[in-house]
Amino acid sequence: MSLGVLVRGSLFVFRPPPREKAHRLFSEPSLREKVKPSSVEWLPYAIRFTQAIRFTQYATMEHRSHASAHDDALQHVTLLGTGTAGASLALAWKAARPELVVTGLDEPEALERAEEHGVIDRKAASLDAAAAGADLVVLAERLPVALRRLEALAPHLPDGALVTDTGAAKQPIARHAAEVLPERASFVGGHPIASSERRGETEPEATRFDGGTYLLCPGEEASREAALATQQLREHHPGFLALAEATGARVQVRSPAHHDRLCAAARDLPELLAAPLTDVISEAAEDAGDHETLLALTDPALRPLVWGRQAPSAERREELVAGEGSLLDALGRYVRALQQTRRHLATGDLDAALSLGDGGS
Repeated sequence: MSLGVLVRGSLFVFRPPPREKAHRLFSEPSLREKVKPSSVEWLPYAIRFTQAIRFTQYATMEHRSHASAHDDALQHVTLLGTGTAGASLALAWKAARPELVVTGLDEPEALERAEEHGVIDRKAASLDAAAAGADLVVLAERLPVALRRLEALAPHLPDGALVTDTGAAKQPIARHAAEVLPERASFVGGHPIASSERRGETEPEATRFDGGTYLLCPGEEASREAALATQQLREHHPGFLALAEATGARVQVRSPAHHDRLCAAARDLPELLAAPLTDVISEAAEDAGDHETLLALTDPALRPLVWGRQAPSAERREELVAGEGSLLDALGRYVRALQQTRRHLATGDLDAALSLGDGGS
């Protein structure tokens, strides 16, 4: 790379030498003797400029080596739970980092399957064996299990270990991590979300999160500004951030509370409202034949929500309970919006009732 500097009306172009050559150049006492007399006048400027180049090169090299040292430090990953989410993460990471060693802890049959599919390299028989030497521990289990596991894991974590999870409720586990983890370890919550076309799949795939979203949730002490929080995460855990990006997902950094508010509004609330909405629609039927008519009248976009609704799984119920604080808050806002809509309809103000983006007011 060539750099130019304008000195007293003349442009001088410098091609910085390699670091070792620059060192020899500055250490030679006969430097002035090698420069033509006509050049001596601007020599101090050139020396200072080249010194600045040398310093910039050195700082850049040091920064890169420091960051890569952090990245290289994530060599051993422990996977607690080898279900769809955890196994898919491991496969994506191993595809990006073939040298990564993944140790798994799960039921024997699950470990056998994970080993056969290349998800894990080692099987651990106990929690302390699984944690030994781990740079990153992934809690890929249901929330109640993950909370218990986190507490049992704490005494066995090596210095500098990072713990993350894959669940949809971030505040409960973030609070628990702050209470039970030793100072030598840290926690960053994780919520990988599959792309829309893969959400119904249950087989682990390296590409499951490609095109999806990966929400990372450091503690509440992290900046509430997303860009600054991302920068903080990049400074403190560049290796983990690189692994998250290697999944092909859009990585976003949010606080646990912010994450749970978003989840409550966009995912939990619509699921909760499906039951009373179905009841209201069903109550309109006066005889058995009306159900077919109601189905035909229902907007196609709403049919899966209303007519295809299934009872939530045990895991989903646990997530709803864990996020009930944020869900109650979202429900309260929705009830107030409905009341406002009702008032607008009662006064014949249909435009206000149908307005979007301003709370219906």
